[in-house]
Formats: sequence, structure tokens, C-alpha cells
Amino acid sequence: MTFRLDHAWVWDFWFADDGDTFHMFYLHAPKSLGDPELRHVNDRLVLGSYVELVFLQE
Repeated sequence: MTFRLDHAWVWDFWFADDGDTFHMFYLHAPKSLGDPELRHVNDRLVLGSYVELVFLQE
């Protein structure tokens, strides 16, 4: 599975299912930092919650 954002580096994403809602957690940092190595000291943990989780296949 691939997850990406055009404006940010994204890594270490994972899912949790609490029975009613799916939760997606991921680390990201803005690409505007320029140097990819800087992402590790400028990262953020993000949570997205979804009632229906849909997987798209190309």
C-alpha cells in the first residue's frame, strides 16, 4: 500500500481499528525543509479517522 502527500515526506504509517472507526497514524515533515535528513528533527505525528476505509488499486 502506498500513501503519499505532495507537500510532505511521509513515513511510518499504521492503522488501528476500534470496531467502529479506522484510525491512520503517520509521521510527516514538510518538503520545504529542502534537506530530507532534516525531516527527523521536524516531524509531526498525524491522526486521520475514517468510518469507511476504502482501498484503491491502480
